[in-house]
Amino acid sequence: MGGRRRARGRHRDVPARHVVRRAGLAGLAAAAATVFALTGSAPAQADAPVQTGWWNALSGGGQAAPAPTTPAGGLHIAVAPGQVLAFGAVLYAMPADATATLELPITNVVMTDNVNTTGETIGGVVPVPSLSPALALRACPTKTTAWKAGDDQPMAAAPGYDCSTRSVTGNLAADGKTVTFLLDGSLETTPGQLSVAIVPVLTNAIPNLGTEAPVDTTQPFSLDVPKPGTDSLTLTGTSPGLAGGTPAGGAAGGSTGGPAAGGASPVAAAG
Repeated sequence: MGGRRRARGRHRDVPARHVVRRAGLAGLAAAAATVFALTGSAPAQADAPVQTGWWNALSGGGQAAPAPTTPAGGLHIAVAPGQVLAFGAVLYAMPADATATLELPITNVVMTDNVNTTGETIGGVVPVPSLSPALALRACPTKTTAWKAGDDQPMAAAPGYDCSTRSVTGNLAADGKTVTFLLDGSLETTPGQLSVAIVPVLTNAIPNLGTEAPVDTTQPFSLDVPKPGTDSLTLTGTSPGLAGGTPAGGAAGGSTGGPAAGGASPVAAAG
């Protein structure tokens, strides 16, 4: 039928390439699971993502959030106080009982110190700008694995993601050139498919004071992630009790995001 599979009733035709992609994901995950079963250890070879994508919103000043320097196939991530201006997602084939390390390179970092705009004192101290702006990222499961790959897509087309029950905060390297996430199958919405959004961490902590403000104090930043390579995800082991269990990285928390999240969302609406 011209490369398309016709569905009955009111459903649309499913492009053959989507069928092939999903079949490929299942095959990759099954192959990795077989290696685990036979050897009891993770395969030595790391994996490249099946697909990547990133989405952007408009900032309050009407300027597009993404930087034109974002490499093709990479990710762009940007944040302002209370708003996720751009975020990305990666999809890998990974057994549901696996543990893995995801390492992403970081380039083109632009950061801005927080400024005390109100002049209010806390405990007799006026908060001052941080000399070391916080750059914090976390990986949260997307609510679907059927999101569209591609660069610089509108936020309205972004998949929803949920950081409220399962999330892993990234470990930023001392030189600021890479960020590493310790992941496992509990982050998978669909068993065998690891699909996570890479998003900024929003906070109301006051820099240098160790206390919280009544408003969001996230320090603005933006960065690019070059296209993840074949060594970006390394399977490190198995834990049969992972599926539906406690997420890697300890206690979860945070918020939901994306257009499918429902309720209040830290993601700025695209215009």
